[in-house]
Amino acid sequence: MKFSVLLATILLLSGCQFNRQAISSRFEILYPLGQTKANAVPYQVNIQQYDQTLVLDIHNPGIGTIILKRKQKAWPDKLLIRLYVGGLEGISISQGNKTWKGQDLSIQAYDINGEKYPQLQRPRHLLVEMKGYFQIDLSATELDPNNPEIKIHWVNFYLR
Repeated sequence: MKFSVLLATILLLSGCQFNRQAISSRFEILYPLGQTKANAVPYQVNIQQYDQTLVLDIHNPGIGTIILKRKQKAWPDKLLIRLYVGGLEGISISQGNKTWKGQDLSIQAYDINGEKYPQLQRPRHLLVEMKGYFQIDLSATELDPNNPEIKIHWVNFYLR
């Protein structure tokens, strides 16, 4: 009990704004303060790594922010961020002083089976009626190798 009170005091005094969830020995997800995986239903984040590709699946019905923290030496060659939302009103990804907004990112809509929606010009409002996800591709060359954190913020167009 004393330890948890001490820990809570240290976190409050340090200005920590995110709760931590260790995904593996290689990555950690930081949630906004007060938000944890346990109380975030249906807010859910899953990480899978295949060789040099990291896949980050984010399920959220609204507005959200997470920080992906790298614990290993280098970023994987490729980072795929998959947002399972009803429609993507906005997204920003930042690392240090660099920020990518929606128009700066490669965003593609996919159906639930992983097939691209080829008819889309601007897919951000597409998935209101259809199930699927938006995928943002980043390569390690776009990321600062010396910064171990990436902040991802999104706004869902339509709350399912």
